[in-house]
Amino acid sequence: MLFSKMKVYQIKDGFSVNEQKLDGSLSSSKFKDIDRTQVTSSGFVNPLSKSVESFVHGVSDAFLVTLRLDSKSIPAAAVNKKTKQRIKDLEARKLDKATKDEKTEIKEAVLAELTASFPVDFIKTNYLSALIMPSDGFIIVDSTSTTQCELILSKLRSALGSLPIIDFETESLPSQIMTDWVKTGDLPEEIALLGNCSLVDESTDAGSQAVLKNYELSSDEILGLVDAGMVVSQISLVWNDSLNMKIDADLAISGVGYTDVLKEQNKESSKESDFASRFDAELYIITENIKMLLPNLQQIFK
Repeated sequence: MLFSKMKVYQIKDGFSVNEQKLDGSLSSSKFKDIDRTQVTSSGFVNPLSKSVESFVHGVSDAFLVTLRLDSKSIPAAAVNKKTKQRIKDLEARKLDKATKDEKTEIKEAVLAELTASFPVDFIKTNYLSALIMPSDGFIIVDSTSTTQCELILSKLRSALGSLPIIDFETESLPSQIMTDWVKTGDLPEEIALLGNCSLVDESTDAGSQAVLKNYELSSDEILGLVDAGMVVSQISLVWNDSLNMKIDADLAISGVGYTDVLKEQNKESSKESDFASRFDAELYIITENIKMLLPNLQQIFK
């Protein structure tokens, strides 16, 4: 499903963008095929068709954008093998040890040759999406990887000229509030806990961890771990009878899935036979739920 993982960022006051401006800005950073000399190539494509004709898919006052990343996964072992052989050949010719500069030059030449001759069929293609919500003040990246999030946000910032954002923040520590849920059973009305959570001991440098699956979270065993000082670093829950998810202590969200209630809604909205209509229906449903979810999380973790 769309946005099964989410890393959320807040847009600072004073920033606004419309669909036309965003599309025009991203055209300067459109995807271009990787060439012989490149190890990677990235750029924006159409979220629906993956073409480079337009770059924004609007829905419910939000804008979906997609970055394509092509990469050549050149095995380090192959680079090292060729490099060692060429260093050995050089040393045999000069009857002396290769210098540090010579070794570096040889390795760079080997890497350039392998990059240029890399088979086209082995080029790896990935897509990374972000949902820009100017009216609501959020940007959501479909990933929890810091590296991937920084990549697409950097590309957006470069295309737009500026992108004033901060991490999704709350007034209280999410780990402490999630720990209190387990300890007291006192939950917000929108939340129902599932039987999975991760606990960490923050009192030691080692940071001992316990990963619990399909457990009764109110059991004496888990309460004993909490009483011993462990805190919840991730917990699985159902939000608003609509979405299943896992929330981390840094408010990264993963494992997002529809509950049966939302599955039925999506099924009804997706009866159109063509892919574009089904795509729009799912995007609309997840966007509308995100619009309600994020302010609610801010309230829950205030």
